[in-house]
Amino acid sequence: MSQAALANRLGLTRVSVTNLEAGRQRPLAHQVAVLADQLGTSVEDLMPKFEVAEYDVEQAFDDEMIELVRTSAKAQRAQ
Repeated sequence: MSQAALANRLGLTRVSVTNLEAGRQRPLAHQVAVLADQLGTSVEDLMPKFEVAEYDVEQAFDDEMIELVRTSAKAQRAQ
């Protein structure tokens, strides 16, 4: 399908479709549904995939405490 044809079905300009393809523009939610339908795929397949990193609560707490001590020490030296 050409960009012009897809743009017409999405109610966009061909330039907008080019920008969507290049990542310079983000589609509205209803446009994603139409786009998925026109491309014969699912909305989920069009969405970026994110990996969920393991969150270490103890390490995060330690990092926050270290930053708090640094900030506090810096403020005391400035007085």
